[in-house]
Amino acid sequence: EAIEEAEETLDSGKALEKFRQMVRIQGGDPRIVDDPVLLPQARYKIPVRVPAETPDGVLVGLDTYQIGLLGVELGAGRRRKEDAIDPAVGFEIYKKIGDEVETGESLATVHANDESKGLRVAEELGDCFETGDGSPKVPQLIIKRIT
Repeated sequence: EAIEEAEETLDSGKALEKFRQMVRIQGGDPRIVDDPVLLPQARYKIPVRVPAETPDGVLVGLDTYQIGLLGVELGAGRRRKEDAIDPAVGFEIYKKIGDEVETGESLATVHANDESKGLRVAEELGDCFETGDGSPKVPQLIIKRIT
């Protein structure tokens, strides 16, 4: 029943309207929900691809901790409370654990306002993707059901 209710909320547009309301209440421009181009845009978009020396396979792991640190390096997070956050920078990640990957395929895009920092982060981000030819170690998302 819960799944059906969630699907109805998504299909009817109620969830999207609630998101617009949340953005508005927090002082944001709710138009960004329908037109993301209104969001701050980074000057540089740097692709991260599967390296040529990596054989085709499956994405078996992501170093999410390191990805978070790289986001801070770009300016998407803070080291200290006083640090400014740049809302235009960050990552688009196109693959999830279990997806097939091929040499040269795009894994992610780094959005940066400092080109040299963006290039350095893009290189390090590529190392956060672990590929293999076996089954991925998918983390357990539900630990325990309480009935």
